[in-house]
Amino acid sequence: MAYTLVTACPVCGSHHKDLYYKGTQATESNRLSHQADYACTSSGYGRFPDIYQCRDCRLIYSGQRPSTEDLHQLYAQVEDEVYLKEEAGRVKTFEKALLDLNALCPDKGKLFEFGSYTGVYLELAKAQGWEVSGVELSDWARGIAQNKRGLSLFKSIDEIKHPRQNAFDAVVLWDVIEHVHDPSAMVAEASRLLKPGGMLGLSTMVLDSVSASLLKSKYPFLMEMHLIYFTRPTLIRLLETQGFDICQFNRHARYVSWGYLANKMPQLSFLKNSPAVSRALQNNFFCLSAGVRDVYARKRAR
Repeated sequence: MAYTLVTACPVCGSHHKDLYYKGTQATESNRLSHQADYACTSSGYGRFPDIYQCRDCRLIYSGQRPSTEDLHQLYAQVEDEVYLKEEAGRVKTFEKALLDLNALCPDKGKLFEFGSYTGVYLELAKAQGWEVSGVELSDWARGIAQNKRGLSLFKSIDEIKHPRQNAFDAVVLWDVIEHVHDPSAMVAEASRLLKPGGMLGLSTMVLDSVSASLLKSKYPFLMEMHLIYFTRPTLIRLLETQGFDICQFNRHARYVSWGYLANKMPQLSFLKNSPAVSRALQNNFFCLSAGVRDVYARKRAR
């Protein structure tokens, strides 16, 4: 699957741009991509093509990407056994996210998730009284959500087009919007699904965060699979343009086991030589935000 060069801003369509970060990968239209680089636990930190900033709307975006068809195929083929080993950390992360959503939507109701992966978030939400559904491109992850958690997920956005307009009380996109070609269309689809007054929740990295600003081109979440990079102003502008009012813009709380960190850092691999140490690492967690933000916005009543 080959990459194509991006010649216009994915949000405003402007052709006026400036190089934001020089890529660590060759910017070639025939460079091949692999599904492992698109898994949730991808190790492709710091591997990215040239990144540009639009001169007009100030969006930051990758200078090359797979075609829409190839991108869907890549995600459909994703398998991610590391995610299963790190699932306890995801549970803790999503428990915190649900506390925030429940505080904003105390009456709960119908919840839809874009990018449900193996269904951890939806399972927790269902146990807390939400009526849940979602969409997931990965055949592997969707199968686990169904077989392990009893969740029946859509396999493409096309399957949810009709007649579900104004059907949901909340729609969430955790670590999703940075992976799509057209973030405006993604937010518009979320708005279509939401009832007036419904809540949108999303998480994504922002490049004007302290960590991203300090690390600059060394920021680890500059990655091949990330096609869109927001700052606080560009993300708020996108949501407000699509008819949302911002309710919260919070630091993300991502819980990660020390064992996961050891797996990601070769210099710590010696810690896994002892079974006792390895178990202790896997069962103890630390919390970080790493420049990621959780944003909640309410759809305006028209």
